[in-house]
Order: sequence, then structure tokens, then C-alpha cells
Amino acid sequence: MKFNRRNLVHYLIFLSYFSFFLLTYTFSFFYKKKNRLIYTMGHRLDGNLESFLELSSKLDYEIRYLTFDKDLIRNHDFCYSYINFKNIYSLLNCKLIFATHGILMHKLIKLKKIKTINIGHGVQTSIIDMQNSDLKLFDEVWISSSLDKKIITNDCNYKENNLFITGFLKYYSLLKKELQNIQELQGDFVLYAPTASPKAEKEDIFNAFNIEFLTVLDKLGAKNNLKIIIKPHYNDYFYKNIDLDILAFIKSSKNLIYFEDINLENSTDLIMISELLITDWSSIYLDFLTIDKPIIFLDSFKRRKNITLSRYFENDFIERCKNYSDLEISFEKFKKNEKSFINHKLKKYIFQDFDLESIEANYIQRIINFNV
Repeated sequence: MKFNRRNLVHYLIFLSYFSFFLLTYTFSFFYKKKNRLIYTMGHRLDGNLESFLELSSKLDYEIRYLTFDKDLIRNHDFCYSYINFKNIYSLLNCKLIFATHGILMHKLIKLKKIKTINIGHGVQTSIIDMQNSDLKLFDEVWISSSLDKKIITNDCNYKENNLFITGFLKYYSLLKKELQNIQELQGDFVLYAPTASPKAEKEDIFNAFNIEFLTVLDKLGAKNNLKIIIKPHYNDYFYKNIDLDILAFIKSSKNLIYFEDINLENSTDLIMISELLITDWSSIYLDFLTIDKPIIFLDSFKRRKNITLSRYFENDFIERCKNYSDLEISFEKFKKNEKSFINHKLKKYIFQDFDLESIEANYIQRIINFNV
């Protein structure tokens, strides 16, 4: 769960956690009992974190996920509540903590000599100053490729020496993924998944909640016999402040599907059922590159005033649609020759000579090294 400053309930939840944590933390210094547990943390149970939890059967550790989500705790035996004395106590006596974002009470946890590792949730595509980033609190930060390291160190001013190139485990999972429990889905699917826009950018012609853009997608879906899944970023302004009329338009369309209306187990299945991705610069395109699926890139120029892309992601291998006409032409080309939108040159540029098949082995070996 990501903290929402506008939600009073979130303040109460975190206050409860801090109370439990401080009480348990004090107690843990007087009574110590080391365990064979690995704890994981993250805003959402998907992507790299979800793939990491699947390693439990291949390690001499039990892997648990700490969450505030009662539904996850109820439905998964590896999910445990933050607001529980026993869970916090075992957290404070574990050997390793893996996280995709920050760790609550990280500095206090470090005093317990617990190793903390950041396994990331996506490749850094934009330029931000990471000199004072929370990443420096981690013993190790595992990243996807040498290109990822260049962006973080050269563009984002990160000078720490705790970066390790392991690959992202979710890429390995995608390569090995077998579709299950989605036989009832009929049709050819296209996934529209842009990056987040934290501000209201109604002028952006490619905004997921721009009615004109949705009308264009609706017509393209009908013309090409495709069902287009609308998947806004969970941090997007309009997703958090959704217009019910826009949502009604999507749900009433025969050619558009709102992602929450698809009964899939996880976000990976969403990628697997889609034969084409439409995006701007969301790092989800790396998932599609991994499994050689076609991609259409959009130039969401109105959002660019709020973001500076890394020079490594503005390259000769990406051609962007600048308007609706470009998008229509791209769809026509895609239907004539789907393979022409599989960007092998971009894949080689991004991953270079990194062996995607070795990612799981990299993770397991580094965990074993911690144990040694």
C-alpha cells in the first residue's frame, strides 16, 4: 500500500504500525530468536516482487510478504500483516529483507544488523536527483542491466557503490510463463499502459481519460477487430480522481476494456494475453521487449514538461506517434506485419549481451552468498 496523504485512514493505519513497531523493537533487544525467514515489502504484490516470492521453493528460507491489505492476508498464506506483534518480532529477527521501494523504519531495522536489498520495481527512465535517495540505506540494490546502471549513476547523480547487475526476476518469469485460467477470454487484445502523470494534464492528447483519445482507440479497435485494454498507471492523477462519465464510456464500449474488469490472477497475465502494447515511456515496454512482443510508442508531449527522459531512452530505435493520424497509420502497419513492431535492435540496446535466462540463478546465488 502506498501512503496517500489525503486519506485519513492511512494515517491511522500507519500510526498503529509505528506503535506496534516501537513496542516490539524495544522488546526484541531483550529477547532474541533468529529465524530462517526472508521478508519482502512493496507498494503492490506484482512484477518483480511477485516473481521473487516464487523463489521460496528453491531456497532454504521461508519468504513472507508484509502488507496492510486484508484481502491479500486472507487469500495468501505467504502474506502477513504489518500490524501484528508476532510478525514484527519475526521481522526484527530475520536475516534478509527485500523491497521494491523503501522500507518502513529502515534506519532502526539496520541497527538490528539485518541485510536489506532493493530489487526494484522498474527501470529508471527519467532523470531525477538520486544523490539523497533512500537507496543508499540498502546493503545492495539489484538492477536490470548495465544500461540501468549508467542511467542511475550518470544521469541521476547516484554515487553509492551498492549497485549490482542481476537482471529483473520478472523478466525471467515472463520468459517461463505459461498462461493459466484465462481460457474464457475471447479476442485479440491490445494493452494501453502509459506511465503516471501526477498532475492533471487534460491537454495531453494521449491521456487515458481523454474522451477524444478513447474514441480514437474505440474506432481503431472496431476497425481492426481488436479489444483494447485501458490500464492507467496506479499513480496517475486521473486514476486516483477518476471521472465516472469517462469510466462509463469505457465500460459501454464493445472494443474497450477497463483493466479492473478482466479476471486475471496478476499483472503478468495482462502482459501475456496482449499481442500489442501502446505506451509512452512506461518501463512496461521492457516486459514486452523481453518476450519479443510488438510495441507502439506515443509522444505524450504535454507530460514532458513534468519529466526529463534519460538520454539513453531517447534513441534511434524508438519512433513515436505524435498525433492520432500517426497512431492510425501504426495500427494499419501492425495489422499488415505484426513482426515489424518487434524491436529487436531496441532489445539488444537495452539488455545488451545480458543473459535473461541467468536471472533466477543470479538471485539465488546472491542470496546464498549472504547466508555464507
